[in-house]
Amino acid sequence: MARFALILVAACLLPACSRTEASLVRAVDAGSNCPNGGVAIESGQDTNGNGELDDNEVQSTQYVCSAEGIVICNGGVIITGTTTIESMDDWAKLADVNCVDGDLIITNTAGTDLIAPDLNIVTGDLIIAGNPNLTSLQGIGQVTAVGGTYLVQANDALTTLNGVSSLTEAARLSIVGNSSLVDLAGLEGFADLHFDLLVEDNINLASLDGLEKLVDNSRELLIVSNPNLASLDALAKLRSVFFLQISGSTALQSAMLPALTKVDERVLFNTNTALQSISLPALVTIGDLTQIDDNGALTTFDAPELRTSGGIAFDRDNTLQSVTMANLLFSTAGMTFSSLPELVTIAVPNLNAVATSLQFSQTPARTNFIGFSGLQTIGGDMIVTSDTTVQDFTGLSMLRTISGNMTVTSDAALQSFNGLTSLTDIGGSLTISNDAMLPASTAMNFAASVAVHGMVSIH
Repeated sequence: MARFALILVAACLLPACSRTEASLVRAVDAGSNCPNGGVAIESGQDTNGNGELDDNEVQSTQYVCSAEGIVICNGGVIITGTTTIESMDDWAKLADVNCVDGDLIITNTAGTDLIAPDLNIVTGDLIIAGNPNLTSLQGIGQVTAVGGTYLVQANDALTTLNGVSSLTEAARLSIVGNSSLVDLAGLEGFADLHFDLLVEDNINLASLDGLEKLVDNSRELLIVSNPNLASLDALAKLRSVFFLQISGSTALQSAMLPALTKVDERVLFNTNTALQSISLPALVTIGDLTQIDDNGALTTFDAPELRTSGGIAFDRDNTLQSVTMANLLFSTAGMTFSSLPELVTIAVPNLNAVATSLQFSQTPARTNFIGFSGLQTIGGDMIVTSDTTVQDFTGLSMLRTISGNMTVTSDAALQSFNGLTSLTDIGGSLTISNDAMLPASTAMNFAASVAVHGMVSIH
């Protein structure tokens, strides 16, 4: 069932539409971003003052894609199809209505609140976007189920999310680009979430207050591009989540999630430019990926109780000095440490096995591999490249098997393979090249000391 016909909206979101003050929102066809059809809800500032949202003025885009809904009407007064509210007179469409069997789009209305007190269910998507005077969602506060996305976007006067807490079922709740929101007050009723929660591009959002009771989220929790977000304290009770992303929070200096024990899929901390520390003291397992990328002020990452993780990737964290996962036993995918100029300490002493590749690249503050004292097997490739100060392999005395290729290249200070005393088998090829301080005879002696099942290339 396709949920969206193409709808074009251009709304001035402030009373006086000057070149510097006007905000606009529009909905356009999502194209290939939604394989089954859908719309892109775009918003941005009217920088040229022409009263239209031009392509180069789009600052935020949310895709609302068609899908087969599992929410159905439950009796009462039902209206069918896409219902659009664009003026105060349009609210008459929802008089006494209990269910919209389709999509409900509320945009460019002049009121401070919404007027649908009997509405309980929207089987499609519920979009509240570009309403310049809207300060409250209480007037639609009886909605308990939305079959698709519940999107609250670009409502510049909205200061509270009161009216949302009755929601028990949805595919996603998206809070996007609401410039007067300073916190998430109104979400206090949520202890367990069974839908995605996206909080994105709310420029004055300073905290996540309102989520203090949140304990479990069986779906995605995405906190993205909120430049003034300074605290994650409201997530102090969060115990489990399917997918966690904290990115683009340029005011955030510390990330501590004291109760988080389990992440079913991924943990991403990306492009938080002021973030100095990440502490996950109770975390035990991550199902798929830990990615810590491009956090320009980050110095420490600490997950002392982590036992198993999927892939682990640290990349372009220019001030990162220490990574500590003292109880990590297995990485069920690969581990990558790349472009980390200040990284001195990687402490994973109990790590026994890496299921796929282990890669080090451009980590010039390290001289050896102390911190990997328990590592015995690498299920894929081992790559050490452009590590300009690594002198030998001290710290890898327990490593016995590399199932894939071993590549050691462009390591300017490498002088020997000391430390690899237990390595006996390389399942793929061995490449040693462009290591200026490494004697060719040392490289050849090492190659002769292990069983290499692929090609040997030394130059």
